[in-house]
Amino acid sequence: MAKSRKKKKNNEKLKFILLFFALLIIVVIFLISEIIGFNRNSKFSLKRSKGISEENETLENVAADKVESEGFKDFDNFITETFSEQELENMSASDMLNVYKNSEKTEWYVRNCKKIAGSAESKEGAIINAKVEYANKNQFINSCEVLGESEYYYVIKVNYSYIDTNTNMDLENDVLVFKESVYSESKNKFNTDKIEDVKAIYDLEYYVKNYSNGGRNLIQSFVNNTNDEWVYTIYYFNAYYGQDNVDDNIDLVKDVIHINNKTGEVLNKESVVIRKGVTI
Repeated sequence: MAKSRKKKKNNEKLKFILLFFALLIIVVIFLISEIIGFNRNSKFSLKRSKGISEENETLENVAADKVESEGFKDFDNFITETFSEQELENMSASDMLNVYKNSEKTEWYVRNCKKIAGSAESKEGAIINAKVEYANKNQFINSCEVLGESEYYYVIKVNYSYIDTNTNMDLENDVLVFKESVYSESKNKFNTDKIEDVKAIYDLEYYVKNYSNGGRNLIQSFVNNTNDEWVYTIYYFNAYYGQDNVDDNIDLVKDVIHINNKTGEVLNKESVVIRKGVTI
């Protein structure tokens, strides 16, 4: 009887040991599977993260290449067509309509610049000019950085907050600042002996100030050397949108700017209407 009880007790002990080892094996298997799954996910996450990083780097490189190839090179022209001064001076009403309606604007990076903030001798000076241009009682500068530069200008990105009683928003704008070594806007004077610099500066100025102006369409510019003067001439359309049964019209206009080619001083500017009141 004692032997039977002892055997039964040993069997129960064996069952307990087997059950313990079975549970232990299950726990070990579970842990191993979790570790394998974690490693697999980690590798996937790392690979995905690396892929995203490489993709972002590629996009940044593309953007940088675009800026380098297009963004900060010298300005060229306003529309895809080109004319001589004589052709523009003698342009007929039908030719004006054709150019006005069908010509495409040339799109350069500087079209994104909302303002021209004077001239500066350095990047630091250009940043100061940009800050002064945007800082007022309702606008607070968050950051300014130099996006790039060409022979003639810097482009500054201004991040600022506009705050009043009803509005609180963050905004970003690009600002163009001329290089003082070429042109001083405050003195209205060129610091160069190159006639092509005069054309480049005025082309940039007219382009930035008029790109978003639906009432003025720039056509083409010229610069000539006559005796002691550089003469910059730019042709454009001024549009007048009628109301109350009045037709929309365009004028063909030219601005002529005279610069002393010895001192670089800007002497005078005149506007001349070449052909007026062509119905569009």
